[in-house]
Amino acid sequence: MGWYIEKNGSLAEILIVEDNPGDARLFQEYLSEADITNPIAHVSTADQALDYVHQRGEFADQAVPDIVFLDWRLPTATGDEIIRRLPDESGPDIFTIVLTGSMQDPDSIVPADLGVDGFMTKPLDTDELISLVRSSQTLSLIERKA
Repeated sequence: MGWYIEKNGSLAEILIVEDNPGDARLFQEYLSEADITNPIAHVSTADQALDYVHQRGEFADQAVPDIVFLDWRLPTATGDEIIRRLPDESGPDIFTIVLTGSMQDPDSIVPADLGVDGFMTKPLDTDELISLVRSSQTLSLIERKA
C-alpha cells in the first residue's frame, strides 16, 4: 500500500530543488516514509531548476514537474527570484511549496504576490504535506492498492 499524488487525473511529477545533498536525501526519504510513490527528481541549483522546468539543456527530455519543493535559500538565487522565473506563458501551473529552515512567519519571508501554494519548515512533517495536498484544488492524494 502507499499513496500517490495526482494532478488533473495524472500521476504528478515532483521536483526537489535543494542545494544540500543531505537535506535532499532526507526529503526523498521523508516522502518514501510517508508512502508517497510519485516520481521524484532532484536538482541543486537555481539554473538547473529553471532548465528542468523549462525543459532546456540536459533536462530537455524530462517531464515538466507538477509539484516543486523549493529551498528558499540557494547559493546563487533566492526562492523569490526562482519563482518569478518559473512561469511561462505556454507552460503549466506548477504547485510550488517553499522549504526553509527558518522559524520565521512565512508571510515575513515569502512575498504574497508570488502565489506560492505552500510553505514547509525543515525538518518536514508528513501531516503538513498531506494537509497541503488535500487543501489544493488541483492535487489529489490517492491510495495505491497493492
